[in-house]
Amino acid sequence: MVKRTRGYCISREETEYILDTFPIVRDNDIKAYGTYRTKDTILAIYDAMRYGM
Repeated sequence: MVKRTRGYCISREETEYILDTFPIVRDNDIKAYGTYRTKDTILAIYDAMRYGM
């Protein structure tokens, strides 16, 4: 879990779940890029912040 002094503390799994609640974004990304690029990008940033702190 990412600890922050402000904002929400959510796990990577919760972040994935939240992103999966946007089917229109997912479908548009897959149509345009062949992958759910928005989710991939956000999770990459999540990992970088988690391991960089």
